[in-house]
Amino acid sequence: MGQKLTGTLEERLAKYCHMAAIAREAATNAKTQEARVSYISLAAAWESLAFELQDARKHPKDMLAVTQKVAVLSVRHR
Repeated sequence: MGQKLTGTLEERLAKYCHMAAIAREAATNAKTQEARVSYISLAAAWESLAFELQDARKHPKDMLAVTQKVAVLSVRHR
């Protein structure tokens, strides 16, 4: 269903921030308000995930929840 997580935490954080930037760029270029709102929501989700991953470094038991959210966002982004 989702993608296998690879890379270091820093690489994953960079990827999530990159995905958020792509979604924000898509929002800027969106032709409709509905599309713009969807892309902004997607960007916010990736940014939230990056924040949660940073926090999970301090609390490793929370890493499973972050991993599950990655799977959901990866499917949404396709």
